[in-house]
Amino acid sequence: MNKIKKNILDLLLILFVTTCQQAEVSAVSINTPMAQMTSTETATPAAALTAFPTSELAPYYGTPQPAKVIVNNKAYESEIGTTMWITEVKPDGSIVGEIGDAFAIITPTKSILITPNPSLILKLPISINPTELWHILYKVSEQELSSQDGTRGAFRWNPDYKTQAYIEQTDLPLLSEQPLTFSLQPGIYVYEVHSGWGGSSPHTELEADFGFLPEVQE
Repeated sequence: MNKIKKNILDLLLILFVTTCQQAEVSAVSINTPMAQMTSTETATPAAALTAFPTSELAPYYGTPQPAKVIVNNKAYESEIGTTMWITEVKPDGSIVGEIGDAFAIITPTKSILITPNPSLILKLPISINPTELWHILYKVSEQELSSQDGTRGAFRWNPDYKTQAYIEQTDLPLLSEQPLTFSLQPGIYVYEVHSGWGGSSPHTELEADFGFLPEVQE
């Protein structure tokens, strides 16, 4: 009888050990590698990105492209400011992303000449509709313009939203391309567009700020 009890205890011990080993193997098998993050312009702490193995945005991974505004059938490209972009998907399924914080709104040095009541078309660099999209427009003085350093081929703007004359930040329809109209006084303006794709705000898959420099003529 004691031998039978011992055999039963031995069998239970074997089953317990086997179950623990299987659980350990299962835990390892579902472990997803953490994404690596780098920073182009800042020492931003590394952060994990969520993998999108079947994302429709995969063809746009790599390097962010500029947005465009089309005025009188002529296209003008933006400069690119702050971004959060996936640059690579590794064979093991992990993704490499890059956060680039410009600490400014970046615009071209060459202005876009428009009328006080312009109609233009905003065209984003990804043909898939965004999941987040807003814009803001504010006026700058001739003094602010003359103080800009354009030696790097772009202007960097740091507006003071408490004192700057600006049009309030406004959400836009979530479309990759759309017409826009404004009613503006003559002068130089900084026009910023922020777009995010995939996921949902604030956890979008790709994000970028785009800057333009409209000049309203009499």
